[in-house]
Amino acid sequence: MRIRPLKTLPLRLRLKAEGRRNAFAERVAPWLDRHSSRDSKFESSGNSPDAFLELEIHPYALVGHQVASWLHGYLWAQDLGLVYLGGRLSRDPLGLFNFSAVTDVPPAGKVKRVRLSWVADERDPRSLRILRSQVLRARRKYSGQTIIFRLPLDPARWNQVPAEGVLRDAILAGYKGDDFLASELDSDYIAIHIRRGVDIHQNHFSGKESVNRWVLEEWHAEIVKSLRSIKAFAHLEIRVYALGVPEDFPILSKMGVSLRLNGDRDADLIELASAKLLVLSPSSFSFTAALASRSPILGRVPWWHHIPDTDRWVQISPSGEFDRERLENLVTRTVQK
Repeated sequence: MRIRPLKTLPLRLRLKAEGRRNAFAERVAPWLDRHSSRDSKFESSGNSPDAFLELEIHPYALVGHQVASWLHGYLWAQDLGLVYLGGRLSRDPLGLFNFSAVTDVPPAGKVKRVRLSWVADERDPRSLRILRSQVLRARRKYSGQTIIFRLPLDPARWNQVPAEGVLRDAILAGYKGDDFLASELDSDYIAIHIRRGVDIHQNHFSGKESVNRWVLEEWHAEIVKSLRSIKAFAHLEIRVYALGVPEDFPILSKMGVSLRLNGDRDADLIELASAKLLVLSPSSFSFTAALASRSPILGRVPWWHHIPDTDRWVQISPSGEFDRERLENLVTRTVQK
């Protein structure tokens, strides 16, 4: 049993209360949507200098989860026409992500703070209607005042891809930005991320989509075989990034891949993002690297975030099937640059 320090008790109780409040908001969403209909004529004139959006990012979540939350807030700010202030990443003390370089400065002086309701992700049309209604009513009520709207803990969002540019800019502005650019120019390898760790196991299913986060080594071995059979990849080193020891990967150890185990987290993310081809695991960590990357991405579906099957994104099924010809063409163009 893990003993938690008493000094964190108030924070932990507040986070639990936030979770219960969010769950309640999800149940009353139909009522909130009906209530918002009276404000259906919401009009946005773009980012308004007197209205801002911030969020609290879960302080105990891993960095991939925290980055995802930051991006979710950014995308909701775009939808609502609010100036985005972001939130603090407690898991990034060194500044791998310099989000202050891509967000606005908090307003000085007296402000009015307004909490927004937790809503489902953007695929539910009620979500944007509810948030727009709350923003409009607050602007009317506090007309002439500077307002900072606050998203609840862990705001939901499905499609993060529209925010890939701002994420890349934040990494380039961070303490490893120069390393990232240099690594991209000199990378001649395929990166495969395998999600492991004490927080998951072989029957670990997460999210409403009930995704198994522990993908078997055998599945990854078949992906390695498929990639090696494609001419464009014949000369590329294959690196596998994971937590564990070589004995945890007996099949891959015999296949001549380079096992990069228990590496420095920030350095690993930069290497994942720099690869000529990145193969994702069901992990916000490697998905963060994918968003920052400019290379082709091979992503297993279904997942709890949107993985496109267009442009540089190629979907891979649970059985390991993917569009080999399109992927080969993507990587061929990347290697020839």
